[in-house]
Amino acid sequence: MHTSSSHYMTMGRRTGQIVVAALLLAAGCGGSDDSQPPLPLTEANAQAVAAEALIAAGQITTGVQTPTGGLPLAATSPMPGAGRAVQRLMSRATGTLPVAPGSMTEACAAGGSTTTVSSGTSETVTYNNCQEDANTRINGTVKLTIKTSSGGTSSDLSFSVSVNLTVTTGTLSFAESGGYDLHFKLSADPSSSGTELELTGSRLSVSVSGGTAASDKLTLSNFDIDVKEDLSNTPSQQVETIDYDIDSSRLKGHISVMTNHPVMQILGAEFPHAGQVLIAGANHTRLQITILGDETSTPPSGQGQVEIELDTGSGTFGAPIWVNWATLKSLVGSTP
Repeated sequence: MHTSSSHYMTMGRRTGQIVVAALLLAAGCGGSDDSQPPLPLTEANAQAVAAEALIAAGQITTGVQTPTGGLPLAATSPMPGAGRAVQRLMSRATGTLPVAPGSMTEACAAGGSTTTVSSGTSETVTYNNCQEDANTRINGTVKLTIKTSSGGTSSDLSFSVSVNLTVTTGTLSFAESGGYDLHFKLSADPSSSGTELELTGSRLSVSVSGGTAASDKLTLSNFDIDVKEDLSNTPSQQVETIDYDIDSSRLKGHISVMTNHPVMQILGAEFPHAGQVLIAGANHTRLQITILGDETSTPPSGQGQVEIELDTGSGTFGAPIWVNWATLKSLVGSTP
């Protein structure tokens, strides 16, 4: 089925913000200090591990900010220049508009500047003490490069992304750097399904310090994250499968995370309502997390929106540990 250029422009505007959010995927400063020892999973740390694996890691991969007590991300601040760079490169990739090589420097709203360099196949935005408001300062670069172009006839587009940013918001400081591949598909039938995004890479992390939140450096490695929009039902929802390792300075350990069953979340909801995730730790310990409802659901008496089952290494899961999303959310950014 041929997909028209106007369809690409419409879908491009719609997916542009998703790609901008992907540009905020953060990687720490690099080096051996990312590595943590394998973490034994216990009843004492089960909820903290679930919060780090599902909520904190999810914040990195979606740019979502937990507003109360959560791990704050640079995604809470506007990224001037990034949106325009994405749109120009998408126009080049889909063949809808040419992108001429060149350089452009623009003043930020409250001081500093951004410089965008276009090569025709890449866009690099450099932030020079850029302030969109009096509280936030950005320095560093974001680069997006076309890997595969559609020429206006295919629904598949692929980009490589590299990030090297320092963002300060009030007393909070964020160190971000790294690279990954971003592949997204624009559905030929947007009435039933929307954008599908796949993020793959070997290393992706964010470090945060200062303010009232506990310092944390969260690193994803060997990751494959696929997020699809399902618009065929009402309400619409997104379906996500994940596979990654996590090194967390807050947990002081390394774990592996994968979906047993896809995680499903209603568009606009804060948390998923269905799915099952398996977490593997040291000494054959495991956590099986079954999602039974989102933040709006009311669980039966004595149960919770999320069920956590612990295998202490015997190969058998024990009795459920019940918890609600609000409790898990409160554990992100706190010291376990």
